[in-house]
Amino acid sequence: MKVHIIDDCLDDLNNLELLFNKNFPQVDQLEKYSDPFSCVEILKKDPPQLLILDMEMPGMSGIEFIRKLNFINFEVIFCTSHEKYAIDAFKNHAIGYLFKPFTEQDCK
Repeated sequence: MKVHIIDDCLDDLNNLELLFNKNFPQVDQLEKYSDPFSCVEILKKDPPQLLILDMEMPGMSGIEFIRKLNFINFEVIFCTSHEKYAIDAFKNHAIGYLFKPFTEQDCK
């Protein structure tokens, strides 16, 4: 399974990578990005099966990122510390909504 994580917070990126490596052996390719702008074309050309996407990032929200893709053929889990985006997330292809700060138990 191929998973991409986009989050401007390096601590959250590294934490999610550790959680995936420890708990999800079926993930054989994990890519991390801290800049959503650099990922739009990457995901259009080579989409993952699962995208973990921060909701609030400098210059582009997670919702704006999804809308730039025009076509979604993968699962999306939004990751944020703000409840106010939940409805928008599920209206925009989310299969899950992970609240920060998260623990290993939250990701199972």
